[in-house]
Amino acid sequence: MCPAVGTSGAGCARAPRWCPTGEQVTLLEELYKGGLTNPTAGQIHQIVTHLSRFGKVQGKNVFYWFQNHKARDKQRARKTLAGSEKQTAELWMSRCSPNTHFICKNEMAFQRCNSSSSVSPFSNDEVNYDCTLN
Repeated sequence: MCPAVGTSGAGCARAPRWCPTGEQVTLLEELYKGGLTNPTAGQIHQIVTHLSRFGKVQGKNVFYWFQNHKARDKQRARKTLAGSEKQTAELWMSRCSPNTHFICKNEMAFQRCNSSSSVSPFSNDEVNYDCTLN
C-alpha cells in the first residue's frame, strides 16, 4: 500500500511515500539478482536516471530499496537455516535408539555415543547405535 499523503502527529502533513512502478521493481530486482546489493553513489545516480523513465524516483528511494531488500533476504535466509537445522535435529532423533542422549547447541541436536564411528543424518542406512546416557 502506498498512501499518497498521510498525516502525522498534530495534523502535520508528511511527504508521500515512493510507490515504485512494476517496471522499476523489475529492474531493481534484476540488478539485485545480478549481484548489485550495495550500489555506490555513482551507481545509484545511474539507476535513478534509468528508473526515472518509468516514473518519479529519487536517489534515497533507490538506496533504501537496496538496503531493505538486503535486510529481507538475510531475514529469509535465517528463517530457512533455522528450519533446516530443526529438520536435521528431528532426523537425528528419529534414527537413534531410545536411550540416546542429545546435547542441543544452536538448535541443532548432536549425538554423543560410546561408539567411535558416527552416523550421518543424511545416510539412508538404518543404523541404531546403542548409546548410553552421559
